[in-house]
Amino acid sequence: HLLMDDTTGNTTYSQNEAWLKLNLGSTSQATLSFRWKHFNDETHSQDGVYLSSNGGATFTKVHNLNGGSTSAGTWQTVTLDLDQLAASNGVALTGTFVVKFQQYDNYPIGSDGFAIDTVTVN
Repeated sequence: HLLMDDTTGNTTYSQNEAWLKLNLGSTSQATLSFRWKHFNDETHSQDGVYLSSNGGATFTKVHNLNGGSTSAGTWQTVTLDLDQLAASNGVALTGTFVVKFQQYDNYPIGSDGFAIDTVTVN
């Protein structure tokens, strides 16, 4: 699985990103599914799933990943209707589509952070 955290272990925050680049230009329906868990991660407004139709030049947040709202260390399965979320947020399914997983953090895994696993697009 992919770990998202900050290795400095102090009060300096950093933004962590993982980009999934997709060609959805001729797609009429798309679903994103993934598993995620947190390591005692507090909720930040920056944490979530973002979409871009222009190769990552701009992003729109479409789903929150709220560490404070789930049990630490427990895998959660998330399924998102990409075409519905894109349409309702003014994002087109394009050949330069990007899904971004984002986490804002100030401590390393073990005391803070996210893990993302089993990412699929159908």
